[in-house]
Amino acid sequence: MENFRYTLPLKFLVAIFGPFLLISLIIANCCFGSTISKHGLQKILMWLLLLWIIIAILYTHYTWNEMNNIPFFCPSTYEYMFAENRIACQIRTANLLSMWSFLLLSILWVQFLCADWIDENLVITNKLVNDE
Repeated sequence: MENFRYTLPLKFLVAIFGPFLLISLIIANCCFGSTISKHGLQKILMWLLLLWIIIAILYTHYTWNEMNNIPFFCPSTYEYMFAENRIACQIRTANLLSMWSFLLLSILWVQFLCADWIDENLVITNKLVNDE
């Protein structure tokens, strides 16, 4: 229960921060006519990516042993006390795998943006196909 007290606020922080920043940028662009430059977008994305990596590491650290001695991939041969434990284990595994795979895809996207493979209109250029 002690572990739950710290992970719940962390989950809400992750769930709220990203959409809040996105909505703030949309409102600033629509209402105030401000636009963000490509360099400004790169800086914001780098800081968000760094924050996201830190949060992912902390979340993984705090939730790694929340299922006690149940193996990470929840094998069907393991003797669970309740059927719900296996479902919870599978949800936790899917959650962690999704979080880390989405983070890795985000790192690739930021790298493409910084390498000018994606322009300011978020159009993928021909550099991905051929370097002309």
